[in-house]
Amino acid sequence: MNLIRFSQFYKVAEVFFSSGADFTSIAQTSKSQSGVSELKKWLDNFLSRNSYVTNVFNRHKKILICCLNGPAIGLSAALCVLCDIVYAMNDQIYLKFPFVELGLVMEGGTSVTLPLKLGHSKTMETILFNKNLNYDDLKGTIVTRNYNMTDTQEFNQRVITDLKQLAKDVYFPSILGIKKLIAANYMDNVLRANSAETSDAITSWVNGEPQRRFRMSQKKPRKNKI
Repeated sequence: MNLIRFSQFYKVAEVFFSSGADFTSIAQTSKSQSGVSELKKWLDNFLSRNSYVTNVFNRHKKILICCLNGPAIGLSAALCVLCDIVYAMNDQIYLKFPFVELGLVMEGGTSVTLPLKLGHSKTMETILFNKNLNYDDLKGTIVTRNYNMTDTQEFNQRVITDLKQLAKDVYFPSILGIKKLIAANYMDNVLRANSAETSDAITSWVNGEPQRRFRMSQKKPRKNKI
């Protein structure tokens, strides 16, 4: 199989696939660039980057496959949802979108992708009450298969091996053509949502509410960075 037809999205980490935003980076940005407006500071350092990465995933022409080896939080969780296929290493994975905990709105196109894949009511309950999306919530909606493994390296290699076998007799232009047709149903909606999410988030960052809540969270003993 010509693997260039597929793009794999995975991290070789300890327990978490991605443990969320970095407290240190946010603290440094808060204190830096004296004389620069709050709008420019947060737009340049966070919001524009998040918006760009979301657009890259949304407009990607190849098949995006996520090898989810552990919990993912925040924007990384949103990027997992943007992938075409998500494989779980085991049933200990979960996705978390702590927007209300941090004084933020949705990001990463999740105002479109989560209702599309989970349904309106499940999305509202999950986001508004800051609930985890556990494996049972994700299977059959976002997660395609549970590999029931514990070693990340072995998991990633197993996925590659399986993909080679599955795509052995596949005509690759058909794969890309099918993705293009399916993506046409939601790509523009995600693009608009990403713009709206970024615009709405500016107010929160300029007012300083996420920064205040990050400082509060930093004082609490946590297993992750949120």
